[in-house]
Amino acid sequence: MVRVDDFSFAAGGVYLFAVCPRGTSACGVFGIFDRFDEGRIRLEALWYGGGDLRYDACLPPDYRYVRAARSEEIRDFYFLYGYSRCRTECRQRL
Repeated sequence: MVRVDDFSFAAGGVYLFAVCPRGTSACGVFGIFDRFDEGRIRLEALWYGGGDLRYDACLPPDYRYVRAARSEEIRDFYFLYGYSRCRTECRQRL
């Protein structure tokens, strides 16, 4: 893990953010990087684990370390992301 300030982000990339440099997926959050917004990191989606997925959210300031998500983490993240979007769209049709 490296400090967020020293990391080069790519729009659309999935990253693990943590509060400590040895961060693990158990104590971190995953997010799809969108852009920098007035010095803050804006994420298209932010996953705290479990079913808690938020859209268009800023990264909380405590999360100062980052690494690119591993392939299996990306798979799990996008599965939850797609499932959540599908549920949201199905509710809107009702």
